[in-house]
Amino acid sequence: MAQNQAVINDEIDLIEIFRSLYKYKVSIILCTFIFGCTACITALTTPKTFQAEVLITSSQGNNDSDKLSSLASRYAGLAAIAGINLVSHDTNIESSLALLESRKFLLSLINQENLKPVLFPERWDSDNDMWFPTEEELSCCLQDLFAEEEEKPAVNTPSDTAAYLRLKGMLTVATLQKSGLIRVSVKSKDPYLAANMANRLVSGLNEYLRDEAIAESKANMHYLEQEISNTSLVEFQSILYKMIESEASNIMLAKVQKEYAFKVIDPAFVPESAVGPRSAPITSVGILMGLLIGCTQALIRIAIRGRLKPT
Repeated sequence: MAQNQAVINDEIDLIEIFRSLYKYKVSIILCTFIFGCTACITALTTPKTFQAEVLITSSQGNNDSDKLSSLASRYAGLAAIAGINLVSHDTNIESSLALLESRKFLLSLINQENLKPVLFPERWDSDNDMWFPTEEELSCCLQDLFAEEEEKPAVNTPSDTAAYLRLKGMLTVATLQKSGLIRVSVKSKDPYLAANMANRLVSGLNEYLRDEAIAESKANMHYLEQEISNTSLVEFQSILYKMIESEASNIMLAKVQKEYAFKVIDPAFVPESAVGPRSAPITSVGILMGLLIGCTQALIRIAIRGRLKPT
């Protein structure tokens, strides 16, 4: 009984708390209103973000590359005896998708298409075709205001790392479980940029993989030609000639196949509606934060004044 009484005495009457908070209803409502309005204004004034999506599927896994692999596996033992290394192509959709988000591919696309002015529009002066200086560069210019013209620091372009991180932050790659299709999404404040970038990423990836396959096949042909000159066995020479023929076929197919690695099912179109920021959720969070802070400040004032007493 004594313990139960102690627990009861330590408890705070909730009804008394609500009564005390009601006395500070004006400050609580005001705090909630201010936070809610601030969140709403922030959501409405924040630049809208648009998302463009392109659906693709793999177009690999056919014809001569499989023949080359079967030749390599069939004659690998005999070729090893003769000291010949049979090389075969091994491309899959996982490695191709990993390449889409890799630094190597994105930087090559950025430099090839000169995308830095597009990725950093806030720093690009399109009228004069030059970069705006950063705050650090401006301070250096002010310090060297009286320096000779040739000694003044030049305005630096955004680094490759900064460009890569910005483009990668815009890009999202996901595989749809039900259909198996691949969705490549690009978010941007400019809806036209989002659509063009999504389509360009897919076409650029196909071009990149096609060029790599052609270069690899040419290197393989050169290697196989050397191996033919180094062996006098007719059987091995026949195998190598078949592999050279297969590599030549791969080069021909790669040159004529526009969608080399991925086939576009649904290209990206200019989005008409924004995906963010969402005004309703942001405003709701602001109202809840305002209500919480308003109640907290009221409880602190009550505690300071000694109005909150245990029953």
